[in-house]
Amino acid sequence: MNKENAMKKINSIGKAGTVISIIMQIILIVGMMAVLLAGIIVFCLPADLFEFRIESSGSVEFDMNGIPEKDLKAFSNENPAVNSGFSLNGINYKAVKTVVDGSRVITDLEGSSAAITPVWLRVIMVTAAVLLIITMVVMCFVKKLCQSIKDCSSPFEERVVKSLEHCAWALIPWVVVCSICKSVLGAATSGNANLTLNISLSTVLVILLIFGLTYIFKYGAELQTESDETL
Repeated sequence: MNKENAMKKINSIGKAGTVISIIMQIILIVGMMAVLLAGIIVFCLPADLFEFRIESSGSVEFDMNGIPEKDLKAFSNENPAVNSGFSLNGINYKAVKTVVDGSRVITDLEGSSAAITPVWLRVIMVTAAVLLIITMVVMCFVKKLCQSIKDCSSPFEERVVKSLEHCAWALIPWVVVCSICKSVLGAATSGNANLTLNISLSTVLVILLIFGLTYIFKYGAELQTESDETL
Protein backbone atom coordinates (compact mmCIF):
# COMPACT_ATOMS: atom_id res chain seq x y z
CA MET A 1 0.00 0.00 0.00
CA ASN A 2 1.55 3.30 -1.13
CA LYS A 3 1.36 6.62 0.64
CA GLU A 4 -1.50 8.03 -1.46
CA ASN A 5 -3.75 5.00 -0.97
CA ALA A 6 -3.02 5.00 2.74
CA MET A 7 -3.99 8.67 3.02
CA LYS A 8 -7.19 8.08 1.05
CA LYS A 9 -8.21 5.37 3.51
CA ILE A 10 -7.34 7.62 6.47
CA ASN A 11 -9.39 10.48 4.97
CA SER A 12 -12.27 8.09 4.31
CA ILE A 13 -12.24 7.00 7.95
CA GLY A 14 -12.35 10.66 8.92
CA LYS A 15 -15.33 11.29 6.62
CA ALA A 16 -17.25 8.31 8.01
CA GLY A 17 -16.42 9.35 11.57
CA THR A 18 -17.61 12.90 10.87
CA VAL A 19 -20.97 11.68 9.55
CA ILE A 20 -21.46 9.31 12.49
CA SER A 21 -20.51 11.99 15.03
CA ILE A 22 -22.99 14.42 13.44
CA ILE A 23 -25.75 11.78 13.67
CA MET A 24 -24.83 11.13 17.32
CA GLN A 25 -24.97 14.87 18.05
CA ILE A 26 -28.44 15.10 16.49
CA ILE A 27 -29.62 12.18 18.65
CA LEU A 28 -28.13 13.82 21.75
CA ILE A 29 -29.80 17.15 20.93
CA VAL A 30 -33.17 15.41 20.57
CA GLY A 31 -32.57 13.64 23.87
CA MET A 32 -31.63 16.90 25.59
CA MET A 33 -34.78 18.58 24.31
CA ALA A 34 -36.90 15.67 25.56
CA VAL A 35 -35.20 15.76 28.98
CA LEU A 36 -35.63 19.55 29.12
CA LEU A 37 -39.35 19.28 28.36
CA ALA A 38 -39.83 16.45 30.85
CA GLY A 39 -37.77 18.35 33.43
CA ILE A 40 -39.94 21.45 33.12
CA ILE A 41 -43.04 19.32 33.70
CA VAL A 42 -41.50 17.45 36.65
CA PHE A 43 -40.23 20.61 38.35
CA CYS A 44 -43.70 22.15 38.07
CA LEU A 45 -45.23 19.27 40.00
CA PRO A 46 -45.71 19.63 43.78
CA ALA A 47 -43.13 17.65 45.74
CA ASP A 48 -45.83 15.70 47.59
CA LEU A 49 -48.17 15.09 44.64
CA PHE A 50 -47.68 11.31 44.58
CA GLU A 51 -45.51 8.50 45.89
CA PHE A 52 -44.98 5.37 43.83
CA ARG A 53 -43.34 2.67 45.96
CA ILE A 54 -41.47 -0.28 44.48
CA GLU A 55 -41.25 -3.34 46.69
CA SER A 56 -38.87 -6.23 46.04
CA SER A 57 -39.08 -9.72 47.44
CA GLY A 58 -38.22 -13.27 46.52
CA SER A 59 -37.40 -16.73 47.76
CA VAL A 60 -34.50 -19.14 47.50
CA GLU A 61 -34.91 -22.91 47.60
CA PHE A 62 -32.09 -25.38 48.25
CA ASP A 63 -32.30 -29.14 47.80
CA MET A 64 -30.27 -30.54 50.70
CA ASN A 65 -30.85 -34.20 49.84
CA GLY A 66 -28.22 -36.40 51.44
CA ILE A 67 -27.63 -34.14 54.43
CA PRO A 68 -28.66 -35.63 57.79
CA GLU A 69 -31.83 -34.19 59.27
CA LYS A 70 -30.05 -33.05 62.42
CA ASP A 71 -27.69 -30.92 60.33
CA LEU A 72 -30.62 -29.20 58.62
CA LYS A 73 -31.39 -27.46 61.91
CA ALA A 74 -28.47 -25.18 61.16
CA PHE A 75 -30.70 -23.51 58.58
CA SER A 76 -33.39 -22.54 61.08
CA ASN A 77 -34.40 -18.94 61.79
CA GLU A 78 -32.43 -19.05 65.04
CA ASN A 79 -29.15 -19.15 63.12
CA PRO A 80 -27.89 -15.54 62.70
CA ALA A 81 -26.06 -16.46 59.50
CA VAL A 82 -29.31 -17.56 57.88
CA ASN A 83 -30.97 -14.23 58.66
CA SER A 84 -28.07 -12.17 57.37
CA GLY A 85 -28.58 -9.98 54.34
CA PHE A 86 -26.87 -9.48 51.01
CA SER A 87 -26.93 -7.04 48.11
CA LEU A 88 -27.87 -7.89 44.52
CA ASN A 89 -28.02 -5.35 41.67
CA GLY A 90 -28.00 -2.49 44.16
CA ILE A 91 -30.92 -3.90 46.20
CA ASN A 92 -30.37 -5.03 49.79
CA TYR A 93 -32.09 -8.31 50.64
CA LYS A 94 -32.69 -9.85 54.07
CA ALA A 95 -33.91 -13.31 54.96
CA VAL A 96 -37.22 -12.95 56.83
CA LYS A 97 -38.29 -16.58 57.08
CA THR A 98 -36.57 -19.93 56.61
CA VAL A 99 -38.54 -23.18 56.43
CA VAL A 100 -37.05 -26.69 56.40
CA ASP A 101 -39.37 -29.05 54.52
CA GLY A 102 -37.85 -32.51 54.39
CA SER A 103 -34.64 -32.14 52.41
CA ARG A 104 -35.63 -28.70 51.11
CA VAL A 105 -34.63 -25.41 52.70
CA ILE A 106 -36.82 -22.48 51.59
CA THR A 107 -35.85 -18.93 52.51
CA ASP A 108 -38.13 -15.94 51.93
CA LEU A 109 -36.31 -12.71 51.10
CA GLU A 110 -37.43 -9.14 51.54
CA GLY A 111 -35.63 -6.36 49.68
CA SER A 112 -35.37 -2.66 50.28
CA SER A 113 -38.16 -0.53 48.84
CA ALA A 114 -37.81 2.53 46.66
CA ALA A 115 -40.24 5.45 46.73
CA ILE A 116 -40.55 7.27 43.41
CA THR A 117 -41.72 10.84 44.09
CA PRO A 118 -41.55 14.09 42.11
CA VAL A 119 -38.33 14.87 44.00
CA TRP A 120 -36.73 11.66 42.79
CA LEU A 121 -37.96 12.39 39.26
CA ARG A 122 -36.22 15.77 39.47
CA VAL A 123 -33.01 14.03 40.48
CA ILE A 124 -33.37 11.65 37.55
CA MET A 125 -34.00 14.49 35.10
CA VAL A 126 -30.98 16.47 36.34
CA THR A 127 -28.81 13.35 36.19
CA ALA A 128 -29.93 12.58 32.65
CA ALA A 129 -29.29 16.19 31.60
CA VAL A 130 -25.75 16.13 33.04
CA LEU A 131 -25.05 12.82 31.32
CA LEU A 132 -26.28 14.10 27.96
CA ILE A 133 -24.31 17.35 28.26
CA ILE A 134 -21.00 15.67 29.12
CA THR A 135 -21.57 13.18 26.29
CA MET A 136 -22.24 16.05 23.88
CA VAL A 137 -18.96 17.71 24.91
CA VAL A 138 -17.04 14.49 24.25
CA MET A 139 -18.82 14.07 20.92
CA CYS A 140 -17.75 17.59 19.91
CA PHE A 141 -14.11 16.63 20.48
CA VAL A 142 -14.64 13.39 18.54
CA LYS A 143 -16.19 15.30 15.65
CA LYS A 144 -13.28 17.74 15.61
CA LEU A 145 -10.83 14.82 15.52
CA CYS A 146 -12.69 13.16 12.65
CA GLN A 147 -12.78 16.43 10.70
CA SER A 148 -9.03 16.92 11.15
CA ILE A 149 -8.43 13.35 9.93
CA LYS A 150 -10.78 13.91 6.99
CA ASP A 151 -8.88 16.96 5.73
CA CYS A 152 -5.32 16.07 6.74
CA SER A 153 -2.49 15.38 4.31
CA SER A 154 -0.60 13.48 7.00
CA PRO A 155 -1.82 11.74 10.17
CA PHE A 156 1.06 13.42 12.02
CA GLU A 157 -0.19 16.95 11.49
CA GLU A 158 -0.29 19.11 14.61
CA ARG A 159 -4.08 19.57 14.57
CA VAL A 160 -4.63 15.80 14.34
CA VAL A 161 -2.33 15.17 17.29
CA LYS A 162 -3.93 17.95 19.36
CA SER A 163 -7.46 16.74 18.55
CA LEU A 164 -6.53 13.20 19.60
CA GLU A 165 -5.04 14.51 22.84
CA HIS A 166 -8.15 16.58 23.59
CA CYS A 167 -10.33 13.48 23.06
CA ALA A 168 -8.18 11.47 25.45
CA TRP A 169 -8.43 14.11 28.20
CA ALA A 170 -12.17 14.57 27.62
CA LEU A 171 -12.80 10.87 28.19
CA ILE A 172 -11.58 11.04 31.81
CA PRO A 173 -14.33 13.34 33.18
CA TRP A 174 -16.86 11.63 30.91
CA VAL A 175 -16.11 8.21 32.44
CA VAL A 176 -16.24 9.62 35.99
CA VAL A 177 -19.51 11.51 35.41
CA CYS A 178 -21.11 8.48 33.71
CA SER A 179 -20.19 6.30 36.68
CA ILE A 180 -21.65 8.82 39.14
CA CYS A 181 -24.83 9.23 37.07
CA LYS A 182 -25.27 5.46 36.87
CA SER A 183 -24.90 5.27 40.64
CA VAL A 184 -27.47 8.04 41.14
CA LEU A 185 -29.97 6.35 38.82
CA GLY A 186 -29.41 3.06 40.63
CA ALA A 187 -30.04 4.77 43.96
CA ALA A 188 -33.23 6.31 42.60
CA THR A 189 -34.65 2.95 41.53
CA SER A 190 -33.41 0.77 44.41
CA GLY A 191 -33.90 3.13 47.35
CA ASN A 192 -30.24 2.96 48.41
CA ALA A 193 -28.77 6.41 48.85
CA ASN A 194 -25.12 5.32 48.79
CA LEU A 195 -23.18 6.53 45.76
CA THR A 196 -20.22 4.57 44.38
CA LEU A 197 -17.63 5.23 41.69
CA ASN A 198 -17.43 2.08 39.59
CA ILE A 199 -15.05 2.24 36.62
CA SER A 200 -14.20 -0.96 34.78
CA LEU A 201 -10.63 -1.94 33.98
CA SER A 202 -11.52 -2.22 30.29
CA THR A 203 -12.54 1.45 30.24
CA VAL A 204 -9.28 2.44 31.92
CA LEU A 205 -7.37 0.33 29.39
CA VAL A 206 -9.10 2.05 26.44
CA ILE A 207 -8.23 5.51 27.82
CA LEU A 208 -4.61 4.45 28.38
CA LEU A 209 -4.43 3.13 24.82
CA ILE A 210 -5.74 6.43 23.46
CA PHE A 211 -3.15 8.34 25.48
CA GLY A 212 -0.53 5.91 24.17
CA LEU A 213 -1.62 6.59 20.59
CA THR A 214 -1.46 10.32 21.32
CA TYR A 215 2.19 10.15 22.34
CA ILE A 216 3.00 7.81 19.45
CA PHE A 217 1.54 10.36 17.03
CA LYS A 218 3.45 13.14 18.80
CA TYR A 219 6.66 11.20 18.33
CA GLY A 220 5.79 10.59 14.68
CA ALA A 221 5.09 14.30 14.19
CA GLU A 222 8.52 15.20 15.64
CA LEU A 223 10.21 12.68 13.35
CA GLN A 224 8.37 14.11 10.35
CA THR A 225 9.41 17.65 11.33
CA GLU A 226 13.04 16.59 11.64
CA SER A 227 12.83 14.82 8.28
CA ASP A 228 11.36 17.93 6.60
CA GLU A 229 14.09 20.13 8.10
CA THR A 230 16.78 17.74 6.89
CA LEU A 231 15.40 17.80 3.37
